[in-house]
Amino acid sequence: MLNSILVARQRMESGYKIILKLPEKEYFEIYEELDKKAAEDILEQYLSYHGDDGSYSNVNIDINRNTHIVTIRARLDYLDNSQIEGTLKLPRLVDKI
Repeated sequence: MLNSILVARQRMESGYKIILKLPEKEYFEIYEELDKKAAEDILEQYLSYHGDDGSYSNVNIDINRNTHIVTIRARLDYLDNSQIEGTLKLPRLVDKI
C-alpha cells in the first residue's frame, strides 16, 4: 500500500500540511472502516518508511466514492520533535515482493 500513496506537502508559516491519497480498494483490503485511527496508522507508517521524523496533528480522512480515492490530511511539525531517534521499524504496509 505504501508504494501506491501519492503525496503533496504545503509549507505553512509554521510546519507543513501533508496530504496522502491512496486507492480505496487497497485501503479496504487492510482496514474495515474509514476512521482517524486507521488514518494515523497509515500516516505513521508512511513517515517511518520515508525516514521522516515529523510530528503529526489534526489528522482527518475522507473518501471520494466517484474517484475511489481515500484522502488523509494532517499537519506536520518538526521543531522540538523526538518521535524518531535514529531507529526506524519496517512498516507492515509495504507491498510484498
